[in-house]
Amino acid sequence: MTGWISRTLTRLSAPPPAPTVEPLPEAQLRQAVEAAKRTLTEGDFVGARAALREIVNSNPEDADALAHYGVAAHMAGDPADGRIALARAVQINPDHFIAQKFLAVVCDALGDLHRLEAAARNALRLAPRDRDALNLYGIACMNRFQVEEAAKSFNAAIEAAPNDMAALMNLELLSARSLQDRRTLEYSPKVAAARAQTINRLRAQFRRNQLDDAGLRSLLLLLAGAKDTFPSAVEIARKVAEREEFPTLLADQLSGIFINIGDAATAERFRKIVVEQDPNLPLTKTNLAHARLVSGYDNWLENWKTIQAEERSANLGVFASEVPSWTGQRLGRKKLLVYQEQGIGDAILALRMVPMLAKRGAQFDLWVLPPLAGLAGSVKGYQNLIRTNTRPDARTLGCEYVSTLYGLITGLGASHEELARNPTVLAPSPDRATATRNRLRTLPGRRIGLAYGGNPNRRDDWARAIPPSALKPLAGLAGISWVNLVIDNRPDKAEVIQMFGMDDPMGDSKDFEDTAAIISELDAVIAIDSSVAHLSCSLGKPVWVLVPPMLDWRWQIGEDTRPWWPNATVLRRPAMGQWDSVIEELARQVRG
Repeated sequence: MTGWISRTLTRLSAPPPAPTVEPLPEAQLRQAVEAAKRTLTEGDFVGARAALREIVNSNPEDADALAHYGVAAHMAGDPADGRIALARAVQINPDHFIAQKFLAVVCDALGDLHRLEAAARNALRLAPRDRDALNLYGIACMNRFQVEEAAKSFNAAIEAAPNDMAALMNLELLSARSLQDRRTLEYSPKVAAARAQTINRLRAQFRRNQLDDAGLRSLLLLLAGAKDTFPSAVEIARKVAEREEFPTLLADQLSGIFINIGDAATAERFRKIVVEQDPNLPLTKTNLAHARLVSGYDNWLENWKTIQAEERSANLGVFASEVPSWTGQRLGRKKLLVYQEQGIGDAILALRMVPMLAKRGAQFDLWVLPPLAGLAGSVKGYQNLIRTNTRPDARTLGCEYVSTLYGLITGLGASHEELARNPTVLAPSPDRATATRNRLRTLPGRRIGLAYGGNPNRRDDWARAIPPSALKPLAGLAGISWVNLVIDNRPDKAEVIQMFGMDDPMGDSKDFEDTAAIISELDAVIAIDSSVAHLSCSLGKPVWVLVPPMLDWRWQIGEDTRPWWPNATVLRRPAMGQWDSVIEELARQVRG
């Protein structure tokens, strides 16, 4: 069918020959189209498609017939054919709402993210309150990592239809992908109520064995996103895991839950199911590659290549595309732009590759976000350091290739042994935070920094941060001057500072170089999995890193708990919320 409609529509771009089928008169045309629409509405997609095919063949300039042919083709399981017809329909009539909306639908289904955004925007222009158009535009923004714009669109969709789960699920996915607490993405008061009602309804259906797999996946997604409901998600996931067959999206959701509780084998089992069933599902291969990285060093470079390729296609707004990506080809005199694509902690970890690239004789500029720029300046090898809030166009810098910091792993063909031998060595300027550093030098005993929590608005803060009650055994250790390293305005921050009698220098820290200057005066650091942990490791300090059960290639690969930082000691909780054994072991090691 695709070949037929393609040939028909290709003929429209040039003066067509006389039609082989006599065009239908207007009245008869409208009657035929309406009859086909009724067939489509009744769910006979194949019949509607056949009827509309005849109409389009005789009247190839009718936008309404083309639009509904595209809808029928999509509903019959052929979105590629539908896209051709829908694209032609909007070319003929840009104000045809059904054509614009379903063009966005099929582009989303086919992963055509560039055309998805334009079609969804046009659909919203024609119907600003249409929930489907709002959802589609939100998806397009999410793919470009325009988090706030996506959240606004999903919130508006929930406002328009509180009982429609699509926008609620998309908002949850946005929270998971952006790592923002879902409460920070709720701009409408209807969102929390819609979530609570949906969870209660789905739970009731699950208890009565009346919940289908799509509903089960939605329930697990909603339960896994918060501290108070996560245990229920785990309980349900363990029951469901005993089954033998799983649809793709449910298997994908289950894999995320099992990786979060540290069950790498079960997580990899479900990620393999997803790849086998739908290898084109966004980030499917990435998730499996992450699971394989955690399990060991086999296929190291292949896993990184998969991660980089998939993340590039799924997060268009993050990655540069104005010039080709560098994948290891000979550069000669051609210049490269290396740019930060991850958060501060990951970027600090990856900066070790900058001097490695310089040793290969490459000419390159380095772009990082301003909070990291001062420290990045201590890593040598680049020609120019760019420190702007938005990534520059590589062409304006005379760069003919681009690479993310993590893209350098595969570009350099760097083995894990080579990366481990070259840890990042950062050095703050000696004139940063001088008064604070002088004060810290006068503190008695061992000076140990503590970062018990990070950004309280992160989605996983409840899984990472240590509650004040769990910290009490540390506060009683003798001979230690405790130094606060938490800069975020956490609600429990004052309580912890008082409990430990901490010196709190973070009010003097303007950026990560100031924080590095403060850490440089300490004897050791205790930190959760955060940018402070990576920063402290990069400064060469002994660091105890307290991590949740979730296995993560940053802190463990196979049996190796020091894959990147030889000075890190990783202490992992046995389960979410269980801190006693970890804090007891930490106190023992700190006492020495």
